[in-house]
Amino acid sequence: MAFIGDGSLSGGEAFEGLNTAGALKSNLIVIVNDNKMAIAETHGGLYANLKELRETNGTAANNIFRAFGFDYIYVADGNNLTDVIAAYRKVKDSPRPVVVHLNTQKGEGYVPAERNREEFHWSVPFDLATGEPKVFAPEPNYTTILRDFILSVHAADSRLLVVSSATPDSFGLSKEVRDTLGEHYIDVGIAEQTAVAVMAGAARNGAKAIYPVVGTFLQRTYDQLMEDWAMNPGASLMVVAGGGVNGIPDLTHLGFWDIPMITSIPDVVYLAPANAEEFEAMLKWGYEQDKFKVAVRIPTYSFEHADYQPDSDYSTLNKFMVTRRGSKVALIGVGDYYKRAEEVAALLEKEGISPTIINPRFVSGVDTELLNSLAANHDVVATIEDGSLGGGFGQRVASAVGASALKCLNFGLAKQFENQYKVKELEEKNGLLPQQIANAILSVIGGK
Repeated sequence: MAFIGDGSLSGGEAFEGLNTAGALKSNLIVIVNDNKMAIAETHGGLYANLKELRETNGTAANNIFRAFGFDYIYVADGNNLTDVIAAYRKVKDSPRPVVVHLNTQKGEGYVPAERNREEFHWSVPFDLATGEPKVFAPEPNYTTILRDFILSVHAADSRLLVVSSATPDSFGLSKEVRDTLGEHYIDVGIAEQTAVAVMAGAARNGAKAIYPVVGTFLQRTYDQLMEDWAMNPGASLMVVAGGGVNGIPDLTHLGFWDIPMITSIPDVVYLAPANAEEFEAMLKWGYEQDKFKVAVRIPTYSFEHADYQPDSDYSTLNKFMVTRRGSKVALIGVGDYYKRAEEVAALLEKEGISPTIINPRFVSGVDTELLNSLAANHDVVATIEDGSLGGGFGQRVASAVGASALKCLNFGLAKQFENQYKVKELEEKNGLLPQQIANAILSVIGGK
């Protein structure tokens, strides 16, 4: 038995599976939960056929499942357990592959969820009586910065195309915002492969494409990132959310591997802002420049403000920013963990060490000139990154300084799966708390 929602039917693997299973001489049963929703509303030609099937009580001659070679049974009230069980009994001994198409109501029985189906795909704690959230994100935040940036660009540039893969609300793209964008917004459904291809194709043909995407879902589209995006001409901007330890803590949604994955691909510039002002500057540059494929990693750990003037031009690639010059120890804090580098520096100062603090900005390359210069008055360079150590930024730095006298320490997450973790506990497990990092550095240089 296989279970799939109508929103997931837009993904390539769903079509591949239906194509294969429909030709098998087996009794595979596919349950299609059709609630007329992906995460947001569904998009694409497939859904016109599902609507036709619903409106004809499953009798329409035009039936995509039969076209794939399946037998087919329709349940008009898929929330009615008696009807569903009766349908299952009809098909349980089928000698052929069969689809059971359930027409369901998302949020059945809870009026706020029935009315607000997109908002209730997931929710923060809410009042059971009203459905209103009990927790509100303070504004401004990184989501509102991105939303406002997109709206400002839309007002000024007719070339804009915003691409979504069924997660608009994660980026502040509410129904109202989507209506404002109009034809400058396209949702391809839960089909990240298509989203990357649309971004790349649009850019190649002169559009200014922005693709906001939840980073964990990029694992489905590595081929398109490389062959459709990186290998083709046309500048475009991908904005990556949910990376690192403070992303989604569920096993299937971990955001630990965006840096190793994206930075393994040539000709992609991956930027990791450390604060709100830098995030906005990188968005603006990434959109306006016409030379590079740019990805910007949305900070997720905290909402910080810059105590330095962020650059407005990142065309000189892989140029790290030294925000404080010291000696003996150089701390390189990536994106969210730039703040962590500052915390570690404060602890080292108590031990009589005044470290250099570096904001790398670029995680897709290294500043070899700066790294080489550190050897003159530093013994240790320590990288602190919010992501997997395996294939990550720190290992790239370690490779760059390997021939020098510098010792290189890398702090990040072990390459392993986690599930339903607590952030501080996972950080402690991986030696990422400020005092743990400071102690590890001191042990190397003889301080503790």
